Amino acid sequence: MALSMLNRRVRCCAPGSHASPLNSSAMPQVTIGIRTGATTERRESLHRAIDSVLTQPNVDARVLCVVNGPAVDESVVKSLARPGVETVRQHEGHCGTAFFTGYQFMTTPYVGFLDDDDVLLPDTLAWRVERMNDSTLPDVLVTDGRRDSGTEILGSDYADAERDPLRFLLTRRNWLANGSFLVRRSSVPAHLFADLPLYLQLTPLAARFLHAGLRIVFDPRLGYEIADTPGSRSKQPGFVDAELHVLRSLRTIVPWRAKRWVDRKLANTHHGLSERARKAGDRREAWAHHWATLRTPTGLRFLPYTRHLFRPFDGRVLAGCVGAH
Repeated sequence: MALSMLNRRVRCCAPGSHASPLNSSAMPQVTIGIRTGATTERRESLHRAIDSVLTQPNVDARVLCVVNGPAVDESVVKSLARPGVETVRQHEGHCGTAFFTGYQFMTTPYVGFLDDDDVLLPDTLAWRVERMNDSTLPDVLVTDGRRDSGTEILGSDYADAERDPLRFLLTRRNWLANGSFLVRRSSVPAHLFADLPLYLQLTPLAARFLHAGLRIVFDPRLGYEIADTPGSRSKQPGFVDAELHVLRSLRTIVPWRAKRWVDRKLANTHHGLSERARKAGDRREAWAHHWATLRTPTGLRFLPYTRHLFRPFDGRVLAGCVGAH
């Protein structure tokens, strides 16, 4: 998408936003993009996230806030007019589009992202930039993090993710998270951030990084902390349903050796949605997902589950139904 087209639906706010770069510095320049709905409930966590970036030592760190969503608190937006923070106002509340918008506007040598309820840990950006300039010269640096409960995100699984990142991504879980990665702006093209879905944006983004042949380096050090925030997008019903769309899109770009991993996840996801619908009393939806499960190359392993769909929801078997017992 051309920048001229982007500007027709995005307007900059905050005095002087994007009119000129922030004061130059001899220190490495890093921009962290934060997508936020700028809601009243997120005011405190948003500024905590911003502070965790601006207080990073030994780097010239700045923040780009992409404000979008249906319930923007204008007083929160005004509070973002502070040194080191630039703001882009996007009128559509779409997280996937916010990534692309933010990446278009960030032009410093190093770029990353952070959720508006998470934080970077102290000194993270300095050692990440140092690692970006060692002999490996990564295009993308991925680091570990922790939850606010103290548990690590990758932890002992780190080595497996580093050994075969595509297999780990498709058979276990995503290793790319907001706050976890830094990219070299000059070698990572903006089109990789285009057309990301409303939910689960970072799974297809990780696959795109791999498909593009970018040099991805993993570092086991902890660089960020994730908050367990009630009402976050990962806890919304649409999050689970979105996985089907993401998996189908992944199947079009992964190599042949990986398609069987996608097929297995598709079968598991359809089965999970069938079970959810059955427990909710939606028999038609449950059957639809079950048939979709069975049609996948690995779906026949769920054939015995069929008998549960012939049972009424009070646990009795429907008389005369095929497969009932």
